[in-house]
Amino acid sequence: MQAKVTNSGVVTDISSGMVDVAIRNGLQLGLEVTGQVADAEQLPFPDGSFDLVVGHADAPSPTRC
Repeated sequence: MQAKVTNSGVVTDISSGMVDVAIRNGLQLGLEVTGQVADAEQLPFPDGSFDLVVGHADAPSPTRC
């Protein structure tokens, strides 16, 4: 997002603190960022909701994410 691939995004994390940090960092970069606490194995978004998805952690069961 920083390279201006887009000017908006959605962040998710299992930790509300990490969601807050990601939103704050995005806003400092001039991005429109929303966030939601969520488990990667049970995301609250329908399939096909996003054009790009980036993960930055270990997923115990990648096929379920």
